[in-house]
Amino acid sequence: MFLRSSPRLFFAFSKTRLVARCITLPPSGYRVSQTRSFTTPAPQVAQSSLQQSVYDTLADAAMEELLDRLQDTLDSHGDSSLEVEYNSGVLTLDLGRHGTYVINKQPPNKQIWLSSPVSGPKRFNFDSATRQWVDCRSGELLETLLNGELGASLGVECGIDLKYKDSY
Repeated sequence: MFLRSSPRLFFAFSKTRLVARCITLPPSGYRVSQTRSFTTPAPQVAQSSLQQSVYDTLADAAMEELLDRLQDTLDSHGDSSLEVEYNSGVLTLDLGRHGTYVINKQPPNKQIWLSSPVSGPKRFNFDSATRQWVDCRSGELLETLLNGELGASLGVECGIDLKYKDSY
């Protein structure tokens, strides 16, 4: 596509059609500032105040709880084609036709990341006040999101409880 212009009319030519748009030009000598607005918000990066060793303890406990609850849920569901595995900080839950969940630790950001076939990608920070993993944008708890989505997909209650109960 290329453009040709006259003082008041712009023509856009393509191989299939001609598009003409009439615009009003500003008076001569008037400068039009050209700005570009971005449609996506800037990334929300929040620095966690957790020490790295505390983050490691909290994230490891959450991942172990997730693995235990998900293994119990899949065992009670009875479908041998569904599987969960945990390796090198990455938990993968394959639900066959319902999609695959990937939950992993992100030590540089001190977050837990979730990739869900239902709700998409999410990032969770640990909230020291509630002792829970909370979505950075919506404020939803990781356990609430997973219990809801997995319960709807599998038709069974998962019973995931990620509230950290010990001292850290």
